[in-house]
Amino acid sequence: MKRIILIFTLIIISCKPNDKTDQKDRNQTYAMYGIMVGKYGLSSELLQKEIYATVNKFDLVENKECRIYDSLTVQYYKYLEKVFHQIEEITAVDLPGDYIGELSNKKHVNNLFFIKDNYSNLGMEYLSKREEYKNQILNLVKDNSLAFRISKFLNNDNETVRDGEEISHLDFYFKDLPPISVMAYLKYNQYSIVEFVNEFIKNQLINN
Repeated sequence: MKRIILIFTLIIISCKPNDKTDQKDRNQTYAMYGIMVGKYGLSSELLQKEIYATVNKFDLVENKECRIYDSLTVQYYKYLEKVFHQIEEITAVDLPGDYIGELSNKKHVNNLFFIKDNYSNLGMEYLSKREEYKNQILNLVKDNSLAFRISKFLNNDNETVRDGEEISHLDFYFKDLPPISVMAYLKYNQYSIVEFVNEFIKNQLINN
């Protein structure tokens, strides 16, 4: 699957230490990811409130499939949040809005998710949790269209780039990328799984 939207495509520009104009441009480039972190985080919160309002309004609290799906999603959402905070903890910034320091230092993501050419324990855990969650919720989804989109979004298959080369999922979305872009990607994942929950619940209403 190609990178979902253009915000997850980053062109790294080499920067001369004394070139303040270039540093400002780079900071603005990385700041885009910071904005998306906030927007996806807020959107997830608002959508969750909408979901729980729907559940209460239509008395779906006792719906077994809804409860299981919601519980699995809450667990996975929290896991993504934990990974997000692991990156956040090692990229603390001294000044608000400074994105050309640790938040753009690619070594942090590489050190967390990779050991040379192999995956670290966290890297393997991330892929395992993603696959496990996908399989668990697909057992509950009866709508073919929703099942297809969930499967495509949460798969760990290799990604094919323009020249036909295949790159592993973790390498494609994490390796040699600045922490702030990976943090934005994690927030995007959280928002997406909440969107799937919302659609699942709407399908339950239609079919019940």
